[in-house]
Amino acid sequence: MERVLDLSLADLQVIREVNEFFARAKAEKNGESYDPTKQTGAAKFLEAIGPEEKEQLRARILSFGNPDSPEYGKGLFELEQMMENAQQLKREGRTPKDGDPLSDHAIWGYTIITDPNALIDFLINHALERYLSQIYRDELHISFTEHKDYLINMFTDLLAIDIARGVRTLDDGIVKIWMTPKPNGLGWLKQGRIDEYTKRFAPMTPTVKS
Repeated sequence: MERVLDLSLADLQVIREVNEFFARAKAEKNGESYDPTKQTGAAKFLEAIGPEEKEQLRARILSFGNPDSPEYGKGLFELEQMMENAQQLKREGRTPKDGDPLSDHAIWGYTIITDPNALIDFLINHALERYLSQIYRDELHISFTEHKDYLINMFTDLLAIDIARGVRTLDDGIVKIWMTPKPNGLGWLKQGRIDEYTKRFAPMTPTVKS
């Protein structure tokens, strides 16, 4: 997570391009016009904070997991509530959908994922997302972090970039968990997103002359 603070301007431009590519494709598929305000990911996150806030965040990330942190306690409370809402949806046999008050405050995948390792990673990422949301929603009043998926999308961007740059491979355990569809994995990372980052980062990779 701390790596997001060190992304270069060139990296952020690529992230904007990839997120816009998929946002436009989704809008076209749904017969809608593209709305740039709905674009999410690491670029949007960093555009909302300044240099001083970045350094504050760096220190706060290092304290993640400290039970004495008020943000940690509030984040876990919200996470618990969102998991309970997901369980209620399941009990009532309701299909989650955007715009439904209960669905918008529930973690949909919590009652779907069955693989133990995937569930652990799922909860860790959502706990970190809730922790960060406390800081940026309550202290800095950045409203877009209210949506539970925006910061998760940022994590997905970072993992796809790691694969595109060869830092990780498709055989890595964490990559398999993120790419495997629910209920056996998270299903957050798609091959198409990796391909788009690979195409854009390939020209930036220096060639070795023989």
